[in-house]
Amino acid sequence: MPIITLTSDWGTKDPVAAIIKGIILSNIPNAVIVDISHEIASFDYMQAHYVLKAAFPFYPKNTIHLVGLENNNNKESPNPVAIKFMDQYFIGNDIGIFSLMFGDITEDIVEIDVSVLENRMFLVGEVLVKAAIHLARGGQLEDLGTKKDKLTKSLLPLPRFESNSITGNVIYIDKFENLITNISKELFEKVGQGRKFNIIPKSPRNNFRRFAKAYYDINEAELFAYFNTEDLLEIAMSLANAASLLGVKVNDNVRIEFDDSSNR
Repeated sequence: MPIITLTSDWGTKDPVAAIIKGIILSNIPNAVIVDISHEIASFDYMQAHYVLKAAFPFYPKNTIHLVGLENNNNKESPNPVAIKFMDQYFIGNDIGIFSLMFGDITEDIVEIDVSVLENRMFLVGEVLVKAAIHLARGGQLEDLGTKKDKLTKSLLPLPRFESNSITGNVIYIDKFENLITNISKELFEKVGQGRKFNIIPKSPRNNFRRFAKAYYDINEAELFAYFNTEDLLEIAMSLANAASLLGVKVNDNVRIEFDDSSNR
């Protein structure tokens, strides 16, 4: 049974997701359709990249990932693409999502020509779903368009570090208002070298130093951190919403200061 996942900013109030599922099932009745998320903020390809990148490695070979997200900032939006990466397929608009996920790949990219499409508002239903159905039936990637040797480039902010500090950014806020940062466990250990530290989300008044392995280890409304399944530093608050209470938004700074006098 072919697996097709959906990631979009459509929400669940309107019928768009249901329509797309209906088209798929009408053509492939035994398809397994998985909603990765339809709650991506409108046009937010940074958020879409984080959610899909976190999820797709857990899916089996030949899974098809359909991304329903448009570019609201560029009237000359590039043609959508179909990509094969790590034995899975990805279909969507080439607006920066895939370069964030895969880096500078140059192979197994096909550009899907949509110049004959009279109304781009119907791009997903008229073009992208058909591409997913083609692949689900065993069709070849090359049949979907012309080969392309690079993706539209987009870059995530990288954390800055010195001998005694790391300054990163919040890249995603989840349903529980936990703060996911771009500070990796590898970088934390490289700079920290076992020293004591303070984690400072946005403002010095929010500083804390607690790591925890479970919420029940923490007092209510106490800040703590842990490294998530992507090995990125995540900041949470027990039985409370960290983002709202700290006034932190996506792209805000998170700083870690290491004590140079502590034992290494």
